[in-house]
Amino acid sequence: MRVVIVTGIQPHHKNLCAVITRAFNVVGIIHPLLTPSRPLARVSRFLRQADAHGWQLTTLHSIGKLASCCRGLSGWTGRTSSIPIGFSEGAAAYDRIPRSLIQFDCDIRDPRSHDLLRSLRPDVTLCLGGPVYPKPFIDASPLTLNFHSGISPIYNGTASIQFAFANGHPHLCGGTLMLMSVNVDGGRILGHYLPSIEAGDSPDSLFSKTVGGAAVMYSRILEYLQSGKGTIEYIPQPPPMFYTSGFQLGWYHSAMITQNLRSDIAGRFQRMESLVEYWREPSRMAAKTSLQSTLDNLLWNVR
Repeated sequence: MRVVIVTGIQPHHKNLCAVITRAFNVVGIIHPLLTPSRPLARVSRFLRQADAHGWQLTTLHSIGKLASCCRGLSGWTGRTSSIPIGFSEGAAAYDRIPRSLIQFDCDIRDPRSHDLLRSLRPDVTLCLGGPVYPKPFIDASPLTLNFHSGISPIYNGTASIQFAFANGHPHLCGGTLMLMSVNVDGGRILGHYLPSIEAGDSPDSLFSKTVGGAAVMYSRILEYLQSGKGTIEYIPQPPPMFYTSGFQLGWYHSAMITQNLRSDIAGRFQRMESLVEYWREPSRMAAKTSLQSTLDNLLWNVR
């Protein structure tokens, strides 16, 4: 089975590449192009945000970003960065991957990137992070999977774990394995990864655990596909309960995260790591029933 990985270059991205390359036939790794931060680009982005969200909210957001650069001004001295920790070994293993497998700075909106992916003849493409994927890029692979660092369909969008923690929902922090979709985090659901929760956990630690679970979930579904035991079951995703955007993460959320850290809210929701693999269910109906049970238990915190 030929595998292609499409992901970024942060330590957790490199860890995914290293884990999957070590165990499977990876024929290519594509790192999407990151748009450089130029003054003109920042002004253009500000104008687009103002048009979409209004001048007042956009201005407050910009002031908040400036203030967060100064320790203590944002009201959140322990501001979460969403930069995962604990992936140094995986990042070191990534450096031993042959450079011939790796393609840097690919603009996935460019037809040449679609042709590149198609030329690698993947059986499955694995994605973690990155921009919104256009349909021609998704269709260049027979099966394109996505891992979202949030529990769909409860929390979709960006900064899902930070919002969940700010809302007092550490138990709603986790990841979702799904089919890739042109709608952000809107693909059909294949499984959920629920990280362990321990006393003292923070948005940073829960994010790190969750993105580390991407390698676990991808390894398990690739093993299942290689075994030829049958087709995978997937579940059409209903509209999300919360659709979050890092743009909306403001001072109020900073203050709530600080308060929840001080009260150690994670200590009240401790659990063991678990993987829920709906794709293994014998029928679509069984998969939907299993998903409904998982969501009910999470939302009502059934123990």
